[in-house]
Amino acid sequence: MEPARQRELRESVAANVEAARRRRGWTQAELAERAEIDEMTLKGVELAKYTAKLTTFVSLARALGVTADELLKPKRFARAKRGRPRSKGKDPNLPRLL
Repeated sequence: MEPARQRELRESVAANVEAARRRRGWTQAELAERAEIDEMTLKGVELAKYTAKLTTFVSLARALGVTADELLKPKRFARAKRGRPRSKGKDPNLPRLL
């Protein structure tokens, strides 16, 4: 598989695992415990640092109560960047307030 496709797949799995976990209101520690995997492994998967082993992938899907194809679906939105948005300067097209 080509590197760009691998990265895209890792990012999709990361976004889908994180979204499913958050929908359930679970912390990473809770999901890791339910999936019987190491919390650092889960963090690596959610950050798309590496591709999960098949056993890890199946454990996550089972713990989340979703099918494998749901975790593999292409991500719909880019990952939200953490932190405060930075101002890129004043937009001359915006109306001035007082």
